[in-house]
Amino acid sequence: MALGRPVARRPRRARAAGVGDGPVVAGTVVSAGNGTLVVAVDGGTQRSLRTDGDTRVLGDGNSALGDLQTGERVVVRIDGTGDAARAVLVWTPQAHVTGTVTALSGASATVVALDGLTVTADVSALSQRPTAGDVVVLTGVAADGTTLRADGIRILPRAS
Repeated sequence: MALGRPVARRPRRARAAGVGDGPVVAGTVVSAGNGTLVVAVDGGTQRSLRTDGDTRVLGDGNSALGDLQTGERVVVRIDGTGDAARAVLVWTPQAHVTGTVTALSGASATVVALDGLTVTADVSALSQRPTAGDVVVLTGVAADGTTLRADGIRILPRAS
C-alpha cells in the first residue's frame, strides 16, 4: 500500500444479528402476546405486527416473544405490508457506551463517549462503580431513550 493513496473500502451493510436487508421497524415494545407485537416506533406512532411460531427472537437474554418486556428496545424485521405485516425476526440489541466518566452524582454517571457524545448512565446495579476520570465500557439497556441502565462495566487501565 502506497502512503498518501486512499484505500477503496466496500461500504458496511447493516446486518446486525442477522436482521439482513429487509424492511425493519426500530423502537420499544408496548406489548407482546396473542399473536401480536406492538412497537412504539422511533419518531412515529405505534405499529402492530403479526407474530407466529416462525417469529424468531434474539439478543440480550431473549429467546421467545414471551421474554420481551414493555419498554425494551427492539429492531424488527418485517415480511409483508400494512395489516398483513408479520414480524420475522425480533432483535433486542444491548446498549453500550465506551468513554470517560466526567461526573458522578449518586448512581448517575456522565460519560463522554469516544465519539464525543455525552451519555447519562444509571450505575446503581453495578457492584463496581466507576470514578471520575475512569475510561469505561458500560453495557446494559436503554432505560428511556436518553439513559443507559448499566448492568456491566469494564474499567480500562489508565495510561501513566
